[in-house]
Amino acid sequence: MSRFAAATDAELVRAAVAGDRAAVAAVWDRYASASRRCLRARLGSGEDVEDLLQDVFVAFLTSVHRLRRHDSLRAYLLAIAATLAASDVRRRRLRRLVSLSPTGEVPDVPSPPPDFEGRQALLALQRKLERMPARVGLGYGLHHIAGFELPDVARTLGVSCSTAKRAVARARERLVSLERLADS
Repeated sequence: MSRFAAATDAELVRAAVAGDRAAVAAVWDRYASASRRCLRARLGSGEDVEDLLQDVFVAFLTSVHRLRRHDSLRAYLLAIAATLAASDVRRRRLRRLVSLSPTGEVPDVPSPPPDFEGRQALLALQRKLERMPARVGLGYGLHHIAGFELPDVARTLGVSCSTAKRAVARARERLVSLERLADS
């Protein structure tokens, strides 16, 4: 039995901040199952849950010193789990939207597209967008290539509608300036 078995959350946090491994193990013993349930509630069961559970406790270890209310350890860990689950859901949604496989690789195209010149122009545009910050390039692609409305772009990127609008406008400005450079 651990010396922290009867410790309060505040005592566990203080000991974890001090680097006590037994306290960290006690936090795991006490809250791993609740964190796992939180992740499963948002993601379903799957191999990602156990990986994300490890990430919850890594995030805890790297940020425990910032925890202001030491008696809110459970809520803190569940908030980390919920945040990581939401990020994972966004990552999966974006992967589906840009048609990547589960491994992140671009799937093989079964046959060449009929419009070769159009395809080349699209590839050139995609290369330019890839050099931009992710939110900017992806926002532009979702809005102007995939045809998403700005509120849908915002939801997909996990940002406000005004932030999505600024990202799309920033991409447009960069594309115009790249075109001017190419023409000169």
